[in-house]
Amino acid sequence: VLGAGARLLVVADDAEARTALSQALWQADGFLANGAADEPHAERQPILLSASCAAPNDAAMVLLADGRWREEAVRFDRAM
Repeated sequence: VLGAGARLLVVADDAEARTALSQALWQADGFLANGAADEPHAERQPILLSASCAAPNDAAMVLLADGRWREEAVRFDRAM
């Protein structure tokens, strides 16, 4: 996603799961910058973590990390 110059929205209902995902992304080899949708400057984040499919970072792709389908995901170029 990032290699293509796109932005990603990662959606999970559980706040603890979003926190764990964020920490894993920051600790990845070369780290993957990310932030939470409810924090300042969310629109600047290349990877945004949220409880909903709202994407203030203008993400073209969404990853439904909790495995629950959301009808709003159809508006993205890709949903995973």
